[in-house]
Amino acid sequence: MKKLWTIALLAIGISAFAQEGKKEQSADQEQKVLERFKDLNLSKEQEQKVLQLYKNKKAERKAAIAKKDEVKPSKEEMMAKREKMNAELKNILNEEQYKKFEQNKKERSKMRTKK
Repeated sequence: MKKLWTIALLAIGISAFAQEGKKEQSADQEQKVLERFKDLNLSKEQEQKVLQLYKNKKAERKAAIAKKDEVKPSKEEMMAKREKMNAELKNILNEEQYKKFEQNKKERSKMRTKK
């Protein structure tokens, strides 16, 4: 009987710890997103819009993964999604911020190819 109680308490503790980990992971992801935009001096409103945009993108990705039986999206579809994302970012950021964002994106791309 003691073993049963020990196992039950252990299971409850592990599940509570796992749920806490998900909350921390979500906060970490938000910080990573905001890190990409840190030198653009976003307003609080822009930060919230950018975070919402990335949350929507993540939800779309999860939905696509859930439909494993479908064929992978074509290169054109992926490019269209990327263009849509860029257009939405362009609406959120002002012209100067968007130029800086594009410049940063090119620099990150160069860093990846050097590795």
